[in-house]
Amino acid sequence: MIHEDIKKGLNHLIENDRIFHAVIFSGAEGIGKKTLARSFAMAIHCESKEMRPCGICPSCIKHKTGNHPDYREVYPEKDKKIIGVNVVREAFEDLYIKPLLSDKKIIFVPEADLLEAPGQNAMLKSFEEPPSYGVIILAVKNLNSLLATIKSRAVIYELNPASEDKIAEILRENYPGKAGEIPFLASFSGGLIGKAVALCESEEFAALRSEAIQLMLSFPKSRFGAIKLSDFFKEREDKEALLFDIALSFFRDLSVCKEGSGDFLNSDFSAEIEKTAKNVGRSNAAKALFLLSEAKSKKSKNAIYDLWITNLFIEMWEVLNG
Repeated sequence: MIHEDIKKGLNHLIENDRIFHAVIFSGAEGIGKKTLARSFAMAIHCESKEMRPCGICPSCIKHKTGNHPDYREVYPEKDKKIIGVNVVREAFEDLYIKPLLSDKKIIFVPEADLLEAPGQNAMLKSFEEPPSYGVIILAVKNLNSLLATIKSRAVIYELNPASEDKIAEILRENYPGKAGEIPFLASFSGGLIGKAVALCESEEFAALRSEAIQLMLSFPKSRFGAIKLSDFFKEREDKEALLFDIALSFFRDLSVCKEGSGDFLNSDFSAEIEKTAKNVGRSNAAKALFLLSEAKSKKSKNAIYDLWITNLFIEMWEVLNG
């Protein structure tokens, strides 16, 4: 379970009837803010006296089906990129109408980054003078996007990335059929459980990764392999960040293999990587990995992408072949 300590602390507050009137969950996209916030809201309303949220009581069922009358999520209007002032006012005026089924009425803003200053000011009164039964929850990627007056009136939980081991454990429990891909996904996700799950479930990503690795396995054999790999990147420039991370994981495995370690990220391709590594020098593999890492971190914004990516892979091919 991700963010166990925070969950335990929140449940302790619920059990002792010391729920804060305003809570902010802050952290990167995919770190689990929304899941944690929704679990917290469900636990507040849960009718169980033991494990909260139980997931099976009438209140929990209403949360799961999106039908709890005392819980509301606030989003932008259709085709809008920000949460408008009118949306905020209407939602927070409703907060002052007493709850129907429970002791608490909860408003959750899952994308609080979309609240501009006017929208935040429109909900400020509810932060300053909340009704006794009111609970406000915000999830935000960038804490600095919130006004100081909002932050100072809420309890803030900054969520940290989970360990690779924890991510891998969760993926193994929920996706036993993807065992070979899990070491890669746990590392690739950067500790973001939402990203790990999304990639694990994405057939498009699985196909992209497989095709990229097949090209990289044949990459050292001929200069044409470098051209084919660069063409693959050019055709998918919109996925550049994903492809670079896949490539870094592959060349990291190649270098690790030459060092005599079997600690592969791409463990489902370990046999093929070992075969490819036999034709690559130890120092050459390390140099190629360094070139790729440097290219990712120092790419010029003014570079002509097609020329830049072609030159990069030709240079890497030359390094791999001494």
